[in-house]
Amino acid sequence: MIRHPAACGVILTGALFLVALTGCGPSSAPTIAKTPSIVWEPAAPAAPNDPFAQAMQSAMLGYAIAYNSRDFTIDQLTSTTTTARIERIYDQFRSQYVDAKAPPRVYAGPQPYSLVAVNRRGDNAASVTVCYPESEWWIESDHPLPQADLGANGVEITYDVVTEDGALKVGDATESDTSCDASDIALGRFEPAPKPPASISEGDIRPPLTAGP
Repeated sequence: MIRHPAACGVILTGALFLVALTGCGPSSAPTIAKTPSIVWEPAAPAAPNDPFAQAMQSAMLGYAIAYNSRDFTIDQLTSTTTTARIERIYDQFRSQYVDAKAPPRVYAGPQPYSLVAVNRRGDNAASVTVCYPESEWWIESDHPLPQADLGANGVEITYDVVTEDGALKVGDATESDTSCDASDIALGRFEPAPKPPASISEGDIRPPLTAGP
């Protein structure tokens, strides 16, 4: 369970090595999360040279860690993703699992994708288009192992990468009807493998630091 940090004490929780201060009431301190090891199949994707593509790669990893830990304050997310997008992700997560009581799921690893294009808008913004497999990279309680092959069918999604707080961060996403070839997309698996909880309640989620009380 993720606990709201506070000014006293330390808690270690979960396979993602979340460290949260606790014991004296809520605070505005973010949770410290260690990035898990990743095993890639068939091989790790090449590190992109373009800074906007690098921002995209970092944001996809941060999103998966935040989603799995149910903590939307971690640096891997807040340093790579716009405040507005984080708040939308949190609202959607809470609506899906707390309000709608959907069966919990976790990412097997970072969201798989391949880079299609980077269209710059000056030095501080760009549209980054990626190819996502149509099949999801999830683990659920009744499907404890992710699919070994996500198939060749993909769809293009374009992300708005902008400058916020002096850093490139991923913002709005626009899905298109354009298909793409997803057959060569590398799949990364977190080690140790994450496990979905039996259920998710309000107290299991840490909202963004920008969210109201």
